[in-house]
Amino acid sequence: LAQIIEKSGPTFIKLAQWAATREDLFPVKVTAKFARLQDRNNPHSWEETEAAIVANLGADWRKKLTSVTEKPIGSGCIAQVHEAEYVVPATGKLTKVAVKVLHPGVLELVEADMDLLKWFVSSLEVIPRVKYLSLGPLVDEFRALLTEQLDMNTEALNLKKLREDFQGHKHVFFPEPFYSTSDILIEQFIDGIPIRTFMTRDTKEKHTEAETDQRLKLSKIGMDAVFSMVFMNNFVHADLHPGNLLVTTAPGEDRPQIAILDAGMAVQLEPTNHVKLLGILMAFVKVSTLEAPLS
Repeated sequence: LAQIIEKSGPTFIKLAQWAATREDLFPVKVTAKFARLQDRNNPHSWEETEAAIVANLGADWRKKLTSVTEKPIGSGCIAQVHEAEYVVPATGKLTKVAVKVLHPGVLELVEADMDLLKWFVSSLEVIPRVKYLSLGPLVDEFRALLTEQLDMNTEALNLKKLREDFQGHKHVFFPEPFYSTSDILIEQFIDGIPIRTFMTRDTKEKHTEAETDQRLKLSKIGMDAVFSMVFMNNFVHADLHPGNLLVTTAPGEDRPQIAILDAGMAVQLEPTNHVKLLGILMAFVKVSTLEAPLS
């Protein structure tokens, strides 16, 4: 099933990535198969990667990028990532980086996928009860979010905003973007352990006290990050599946940290709507429906 979805296009892979996180809706066997689509999709060739680098950095790109791994270290439905070293213009220092390169033709594939999905939803809305689910506007919103992710400049801007929001945070950080165009992004390389290593789908699996303590710490860090984005900063990373989370430790300390990657999709509410959201939350906490905003 996962192989069929992988061949169906980036839009359906993105939906499968979401499904992989919803064990409350889908069987565990299905979500386990979908999980590999979070960072292990079919990559494009090195020749296509090199062509994209030349088009964006010039024929002398090897003066700026060195030690580039021809084999990608990860491949998503939108782009793939290569490890390299980069001379940062601001400092002149050779720095270990991740080079994210958009898959060739991905924009056309996404447009075709979304047209097909829109047609399918329109066909379903002929059914009276389905019409009230407003699936059409939902597909339009998904299309807008996914299209934004196809521009590496957007991801660079999102990373800068998220880094500002979490500046000084002890447990959560985002990679620093160094260079971007619409097709490639050069960012800080994060050496960490995928968070899925700390996850389990077997409720009978036993853990040591230390493992349980580590998992609880990571859970609290993750919840704090989401609450900060939603309620404090009003700028939310909208693609928080396990493939985009790495566990590291603070330099020189035994303090766990979570690095959040792939910030191409982000959501921000209008200020008035954000205030209403906070009002609804406070009413919920106080168990007082009378205090919730009505409109």
